[in-house]
Amino acid sequence: MKKNVLIIGYGSIGQRHYKILKKLNFFKEIFVLSRRKIGTINKKNLIKNIKDVKYKNIGYVIIASRTEDHKFYIKEIERNFKNLIVIVEKPLLEKFKNIIAKKNQYHVGYNLRFHPIIQYLKEYLRKKKIYFVEIKCTSFLPKWRKNINYIKSNSSGIGGGALLELSHEIDYAQYIFGEILKINFNSVAKISNLKIKKDDNVIVFGKSQKSNFSIYLNIFSHYLERKIIIYTKNLTILSDLINNKILFYKNHKIIKKKIFNVEYNDTYTKQYKNIFLRKKISNFKKDLKFMKLIDNLRNNEKKNK
Repeated sequence: MKKNVLIIGYGSIGQRHYKILKKLNFFKEIFVLSRRKIGTINKKNLIKNIKDVKYKNIGYVIIASRTEDHKFYIKEIERNFKNLIVIVEKPLLEKFKNIIAKKNQYHVGYNLRFHPIIQYLKEYLRKKKIYFVEIKCTSFLPKWRKNINYIKSNSSGIGGGALLELSHEIDYAQYIFGEILKINFNSVAKISNLKIKKDDNVIVFGKSQKSNFSIYLNIFSHYLERKIIIYTKNLTILSDLINNKILFYKNHKIIKKKIFNVEYNDTYTKQYKNIFLRKKISNFKKDLKFMKLIDNLRNNEKKNK
Protein backbone atom coordinates (compact mmCIF):
# COMPACT_ATOMS: atom_id res chain seq x y z
CA MET A 1 0.00 0.00 0.00
CA LYS A 2 1.37 3.41 -0.98
CA LYS A 3 2.07 5.83 1.82
CA ASN A 4 1.64 9.62 1.83
CA VAL A 5 4.29 12.34 1.84
CA LEU A 6 4.38 15.59 3.79
CA ILE A 7 6.16 18.70 2.49
CA ILE A 8 6.99 21.19 5.25
CA GLY A 9 7.27 24.71 3.83
CA TYR A 10 5.87 26.05 0.56
CA GLY A 11 8.34 28.68 -0.53
CA SER A 12 10.08 28.39 -3.90
CA ILE A 13 11.86 25.12 -3.05
CA GLY A 14 8.77 23.59 -1.40
CA GLN A 15 6.75 24.40 -4.51
CA ARG A 16 9.41 22.80 -6.68
CA HIS A 17 9.27 19.60 -4.62
CA TYR A 18 5.48 19.58 -4.86
CA LYS A 19 5.42 19.99 -8.65
CA ILE A 20 7.97 17.22 -9.19
CA LEU A 21 6.32 14.78 -6.76
CA LYS A 22 2.91 15.36 -8.37
CA LYS A 23 4.32 13.93 -11.60
CA LEU A 24 5.77 10.84 -9.91
CA ASN A 25 3.83 7.77 -8.90
CA PHE A 26 5.52 7.26 -5.52
CA PHE A 27 2.77 8.37 -3.15
CA LYS A 28 -0.97 8.19 -2.64
CA GLU A 29 -1.35 11.79 -1.43
CA ILE A 30 0.84 14.85 -0.87
CA PHE A 31 0.20 16.95 2.24
CA VAL A 32 1.68 20.43 2.71
CA LEU A 33 2.40 22.13 6.02
CA SER A 34 2.54 25.88 5.51
CA ARG A 35 1.44 29.14 7.08
CA ARG A 36 0.76 30.51 3.59
CA LYS A 37 -2.64 30.61 1.90
CA ILE A 38 -2.33 28.20 -1.01
CA GLY A 39 -5.24 28.28 -3.41
CA THR A 40 -3.83 25.64 -5.75
CA ILE A 41 -3.85 22.81 -3.19
CA ASN A 42 -6.94 20.98 -1.91
CA LYS A 43 -7.80 22.26 1.58
CA LYS A 44 -7.89 18.73 3.01
CA ASN A 45 -4.22 18.41 2.10
CA LEU A 46 -3.17 21.66 3.79
CA ILE A 47 -1.77 21.22 7.30
CA LYS A 48 -1.18 23.85 9.98
CA ASN A 49 0.37 21.63 12.67
CA ILE A 50 2.59 18.59 12.23
CA LYS A 51 0.47 16.65 14.73
CA ASP A 52 -2.46 16.92 12.30
CA VAL A 53 -0.83 14.35 9.98
CA LYS A 54 -0.08 11.82 12.72
CA TYR A 55 -2.79 9.44 11.54
CA LYS A 56 -2.66 10.15 7.79
CA ASN A 57 -0.39 7.25 6.81
CA ILE A 58 2.69 9.46 6.33
CA GLY A 59 5.78 7.53 5.29
CA TYR A 60 7.93 10.34 3.93
CA VAL A 61 8.66 13.96 4.79
CA ILE A 62 10.48 16.75 2.96
CA ILE A 63 11.59 19.64 5.18
CA ALA A 64 11.72 22.65 2.85
CA SER A 65 11.18 25.36 5.44
CA ARG A 66 13.59 28.17 6.34
CA THR A 67 16.97 26.76 7.38
CA GLU A 68 16.65 28.26 10.85
CA ASP A 69 13.45 26.20 11.36
CA HIS A 70 14.98 22.82 10.45
CA LYS A 71 15.99 22.00 14.02
CA PHE A 72 12.43 22.63 15.28
CA TYR A 73 10.85 20.36 12.66
CA ILE A 74 13.38 17.56 13.16
CA LYS A 75 12.56 17.60 16.87
CA GLU A 76 8.81 17.64 16.11
CA ILE A 77 9.19 14.65 13.78
CA GLU A 78 11.19 12.78 16.43
CA ARG A 79 8.54 13.62 19.03
CA ASN A 80 5.54 12.52 16.97
CA PHE A 81 6.71 9.86 14.50
CA LYS A 82 8.99 6.89 13.95
CA ASN A 83 10.28 4.99 10.91
CA LEU A 84 9.77 7.91 8.51
CA ILE A 85 12.17 8.70 5.67
CA VAL A 86 12.96 12.42 5.79
CA ILE A 87 14.75 14.64 3.27
CA VAL A 88 15.99 17.89 4.82
CA GLU A 89 16.69 20.58 2.23
CA LYS A 90 20.32 21.61 2.38
CA PRO A 91 21.91 22.74 4.57
CA LEU A 92 20.87 20.49 7.45
CA LEU A 93 21.00 23.36 9.96
CA GLU A 94 21.83 27.05 10.12
CA LYS A 95 24.76 26.16 12.37
CA PHE A 96 25.99 23.04 14.11
CA LYS A 97 23.83 21.72 16.93
CA ASN A 98 24.23 18.27 18.44
CA ILE A 99 20.75 16.91 17.67
CA ILE A 100 19.83 13.35 18.60
CA ALA A 101 17.64 11.82 15.89
CA LYS A 102 17.19 8.06 16.13
CA LYS A 103 13.51 7.31 15.50
CA ASN A 104 13.51 8.29 11.82
CA GLN A 105 15.88 8.17 8.84
CA TYR A 106 17.25 11.54 7.70
CA HIS A 107 18.95 12.59 4.48
CA VAL A 108 20.24 16.04 3.54
CA GLY A 109 19.05 17.13 0.10
CA TYR A 110 22.35 17.61 -1.70
CA ASN A 111 20.76 16.69 -5.01
CA LEU A 112 23.87 17.61 -7.05
CA ARG A 113 25.35 14.29 -5.97
CA PHE A 114 22.91 12.81 -8.48
CA HIS A 115 24.05 15.01 -11.39
CA PRO A 116 25.45 12.68 -14.08
CA ILE A 117 28.71 14.66 -14.23
CA ILE A 118 29.27 14.20 -10.49
CA GLN A 119 28.41 10.51 -10.77
CA TYR A 120 30.75 10.10 -13.75
CA LEU A 121 33.67 11.87 -12.06
CA LYS A 122 33.30 9.84 -8.87
CA GLU A 123 33.65 6.61 -10.83
CA TYR A 124 36.20 7.80 -13.41
CA LEU A 125 38.58 9.25 -10.80
CA ARG A 126 38.30 6.35 -8.37
CA LYS A 127 41.86 5.10 -9.02
CA LYS A 128 43.38 8.18 -10.64
CA LYS A 129 46.27 10.14 -9.12
CA ILE A 130 45.05 13.73 -8.69
CA TYR A 131 47.41 16.66 -8.16
CA PHE A 132 44.91 19.44 -7.56
CA VAL A 133 41.20 20.29 -7.90
CA GLU A 134 39.62 23.72 -8.48
CA ILE A 135 35.92 24.07 -7.75
CA LYS A 136 34.19 27.30 -8.68
CA CYS A 137 30.56 28.42 -8.41
CA THR A 138 29.55 32.03 -9.11
CA SER A 139 26.15 33.59 -9.76
CA PHE A 140 24.03 36.69 -9.12
CA LEU A 141 21.65 36.31 -6.16
CA PRO A 142 19.02 38.80 -7.45
CA LYS A 143 18.50 36.50 -10.49
CA TRP A 144 18.02 33.29 -8.50
CA ARG A 145 14.23 33.38 -8.16
CA LYS A 146 11.63 34.89 -10.45
CA ASN A 147 9.14 37.37 -8.95
CA ILE A 148 10.85 37.27 -5.52
CA ASN A 149 12.82 40.24 -4.17
CA TYR A 150 16.17 38.74 -3.18
CA ILE A 151 16.34 41.05 -0.13
CA LYS A 152 13.27 39.30 1.32
CA SER A 153 14.34 35.78 0.36
CA ASN A 154 15.67 33.17 2.78
CA SER A 155 18.95 33.22 0.84
CA SER A 156 19.68 36.74 2.11
CA GLY A 157 18.61 36.22 5.72
CA ILE A 158 19.71 34.36 8.82
CA GLY A 159 20.06 30.98 7.15
CA GLY A 160 21.43 32.31 3.85
CA GLY A 161 24.74 33.51 2.46
CA ALA A 162 27.14 31.99 -0.04
CA LEU A 163 28.65 29.42 2.33
CA LEU A 164 25.33 27.79 3.24
CA GLU A 165 23.49 28.34 -0.04
CA LEU A 166 26.37 26.97 -2.13
CA SER A 167 27.43 24.25 0.29
CA HIS A 168 26.63 21.82 -2.57
CA GLU A 169 30.19 22.42 -3.75
CA ILE A 170 31.73 21.43 -0.41
CA ASP A 171 29.46 18.38 -0.23
CA TYR A 172 30.29 17.02 -3.67
CA ALA A 173 33.99 17.82 -3.14
CA GLN A 174 33.94 15.32 -0.28
CA TYR A 175 31.68 12.93 -2.21
CA ILE A 176 34.13 12.73 -5.13
CA PHE A 177 37.54 13.40 -3.53
CA GLY A 178 37.07 12.06 -0.02
CA GLU A 179 36.77 13.62 3.39
CA ILE A 180 38.39 17.02 3.91
CA LEU A 181 41.37 16.43 6.20
CA LYS A 182 42.86 19.91 6.50
CA ILE A 183 41.95 23.54 5.78
CA ASN A 184 45.06 25.57 4.94
CA PHE A 185 43.29 28.88 4.35
CA ASN A 186 39.73 30.14 4.18
CA SER A 187 37.89 33.42 3.88
CA VAL A 188 34.12 33.78 4.42
CA ALA A 189 33.20 37.43 3.94
CA LYS A 190 30.69 40.03 2.80
CA ILE A 191 32.47 42.17 0.18
CA SER A 192 29.86 43.29 -2.39
CA ASN A 193 27.03 45.84 -2.29
CA LEU A 194 24.33 43.16 -2.16
CA LYS A 195 21.78 44.00 0.53
CA ILE A 196 22.11 40.79 2.51
CA LYS A 197 23.01 39.99 6.11
CA LYS A 198 25.41 37.13 5.42
CA ASP A 199 28.59 36.32 3.48
CA ASP A 200 28.68 36.63 -0.30
CA ASN A 201 32.27 35.49 -1.01
CA VAL A 202 33.96 32.24 0.09
CA ILE A 203 37.51 31.01 -0.55
CA VAL A 204 38.79 27.68 0.80
CA PHE A 205 42.14 25.95 0.26
CA GLY A 206 42.68 22.53 1.76
CA LYS A 207 43.51 18.86 1.46
CA SER A 208 41.11 15.95 1.16
CA GLN A 209 41.80 12.22 1.17
CA LYS A 210 42.47 12.18 -2.59
CA SER A 211 43.73 15.65 -3.49
CA ASN A 212 44.65 19.19 -2.60
CA PHE A 213 41.84 21.55 -3.57
CA SER A 214 40.50 25.07 -3.78
CA ILE A 215 36.84 26.09 -3.61
CA TYR A 216 35.62 29.53 -4.66
CA LEU A 217 32.01 30.67 -4.24
CA ASN A 218 30.29 34.00 -4.70
CA ILE A 219 26.72 35.25 -5.20
CA PHE A 220 27.45 38.68 -6.70
CA SER A 221 28.84 37.61 -10.09
CA HIS A 222 27.03 38.61 -13.27
CA TYR A 223 28.75 35.66 -14.92
CA LEU A 224 27.11 32.30 -14.15
CA GLU A 225 29.66 29.55 -13.63
CA ARG A 226 29.78 26.12 -12.01
CA LYS A 227 32.96 24.24 -12.87
CA ILE A 228 35.34 21.60 -11.56
CA ILE A 229 38.89 21.54 -12.95
CA ILE A 230 40.90 18.43 -12.12
CA TYR A 231 44.66 18.24 -12.67
CA THR A 232 46.00 14.70 -13.04
CA LYS A 233 49.34 13.31 -14.17
CA ASN A 234 48.30 12.91 -17.81
CA LEU A 235 45.21 15.09 -18.24
CA THR A 236 43.44 18.26 -17.15
CA ILE A 237 39.69 17.65 -16.93
CA LEU A 238 37.26 20.55 -17.11
CA SER A 239 33.71 19.76 -15.96
CA ASP A 240 30.99 22.32 -16.64
CA LEU A 241 27.78 21.76 -14.65
CA ILE A 242 25.98 24.65 -16.35
CA ASN A 243 26.54 23.45 -19.92
CA ASN A 244 26.61 19.76 -18.88
CA LYS A 245 29.87 18.74 -20.49
CA ILE A 246 33.33 17.44 -19.63
CA LEU A 247 36.42 18.35 -21.66
CA PHE A 248 39.63 16.32 -21.41
CA TYR A 249 42.81 18.29 -22.19
CA LYS A 250 46.30 17.04 -23.03
CA ASN A 251 49.15 19.30 -24.21
CA HIS A 252 46.72 22.24 -24.42
CA LYS A 253 44.39 20.36 -26.77
CA ILE A 254 40.95 18.83 -26.24
CA ILE A 255 41.38 15.12 -26.84
CA LYS A 256 37.97 13.98 -25.62
CA LYS A 257 34.57 15.49 -24.93
CA LYS A 258 31.54 14.13 -23.07
CA ILE A 259 28.12 15.78 -23.32
CA PHE A 260 25.37 14.97 -20.80
CA ASN A 261 21.64 15.33 -21.31
CA VAL A 262 20.31 16.80 -18.06
CA GLU A 263 16.73 17.99 -17.63
CA TYR A 264 15.86 20.70 -15.09
CA ASN A 265 14.52 18.38 -12.36
CA ASP A 266 16.57 15.23 -13.10
CA THR A 267 18.78 15.46 -10.00
CA TYR A 268 15.74 15.81 -7.72
CA THR A 269 13.99 12.84 -9.32
CA LYS A 270 17.09 10.65 -8.95
CA GLN A 271 17.45 11.82 -5.35
CA TYR A 272 13.87 10.73 -4.57
CA LYS A 273 14.44 7.33 -6.16
CA ASN A 274 17.64 6.74 -4.20
CA ILE A 275 16.22 7.89 -0.89
CA PHE A 276 12.50 7.11 -0.94
CA LEU A 277 12.99 3.72 -2.56
CA ARG A 278 15.49 2.90 0.21
CA LYS A 279 18.54 2.58 -2.01
CA LYS A 280 20.53 5.14 -0.02
CA ILE A 281 21.63 4.61 3.57
CA SER A 282 21.54 7.71 5.77
CA ASN A 283 24.23 8.75 8.21
CA PHE A 284 22.95 11.52 10.48
CA LYS A 285 26.20 11.70 12.45
CA LYS A 286 28.11 12.30 9.21
CA ASP A 287 25.61 15.02 8.24
CA LEU A 288 26.15 16.72 11.60
CA LYS A 289 29.93 16.44 11.12
CA PHE A 290 29.52 18.25 7.79
CA MET A 291 27.68 21.09 9.59
CA LYS A 292 30.59 21.29 12.03
CA LEU A 293 32.96 21.70 9.05
CA ILE A 294 30.81 24.59 7.75
CA ASP A 295 30.85 26.19 11.20
CA ASN A 296 34.63 25.83 11.41
CA LEU A 297 35.03 27.69 8.12
CA ARG A 298 32.96 30.55 9.49
CA ASN A 299 34.70 30.56 12.87
CA ASN A 300 38.20 30.48 11.36
CA GLU A 301 37.34 33.62 9.39
CA LYS A 302 36.20 35.38 12.58
CA LYS A 303 39.45 34.46 14.33
CA ASN A 304 41.48 35.91 11.46
CA LYS A 305 39.80 39.32 11.64
